[in-house]
Amino acid sequence: MSRQELYQFPSFGNEYQLQAEDLDIFCCYLKQLKEDMETRFYDLINLEVPTWVLNPFTADFAQPHPKLQEPLTDLKYDCEAQSHFQSYSYKAFWVKMRNTHPILWEEVKLLLLAFPSTYFSGEGLQRRPTDPF
Repeated sequence: MSRQELYQFPSFGNEYQLQAEDLDIFCCYLKQLKEDMETRFYDLINLEVPTWVLNPFTADFAQPHPKLQEPLTDLKYDCEAQSHFQSYSYKAFWVKMRNTHPILWEEVKLLLLAFPSTYFSGEGLQRRPTDPF
């Protein structure tokens, strides 16, 4: 914006020329907004989701904690679990696996709960009523 490249702000139009003081105000506001978002969502920005959570069937099992290696190996060779993983989102998959793989569920549920409820609400609004999750 400080270079007067306004293509990301279509309401200004192609012909709009910002005054220097308006430009300073907008730039200052955007910088403050960015800093505020980084402060508020620091924990989510720095959250590291292990690869085995997103896809337990292709992940490297040398990475996780030793107590998770055996349950992950069992899960990797579970044909029914592979079928569920292909049919549902990874979140729905882990909810389905909570009873059959409780050790893994204990680790995963903390990561799934780390996202604000508005994240899941927004995602729910994007799904069709016929989607399972």
